[in-house]
Amino acid sequence: MEPSDGPAEPKGARRPMGRALLALIAAGAAMLMTSGPLWLTVAGMVAGLAALVFAISAVIHLRKAQRRGLILFSALIAVTVAGFALVSGGVRLAFWDTVSAYETCAAQSVTISGEAACREQMEDGLRGVILPGLN
Repeated sequence: MEPSDGPAEPKGARRPMGRALLALIAAGAAMLMTSGPLWLTVAGMVAGLAALVFAISAVIHLRKAQRRGLILFSALIAVTVAGFALVSGGVRLAFWDTVSAYETCAAQSVTISGEAACREQMEDGLRGVILPGLN
């Protein structure tokens, strides 16, 4: 046996810290990915859900850990960032058709009045999605 410098850590004591770190990484990835194309937005939503799972798992296994405050703080930050990523990604997916049509129209437009027409078309489309029947 090797001499140790401090008290022996119980088996699995580092797992909550690792889960909190995974939650932070997944939340950051979710935040970055939810502003991309459709497949990347969906992948960001999956990463956001994974971040929530890792953060909740870290909090559940908190009693095994030595650095409880750091783990709890990390898990709360991960839940906050992942929640924001999930909400923003969900809104982006809900209005995907309207926003992608606007982006295509604006890319093909060469005049200021053409861009204004694209913007007006997008606003009408969003109103139609949010308040159906009022267009």
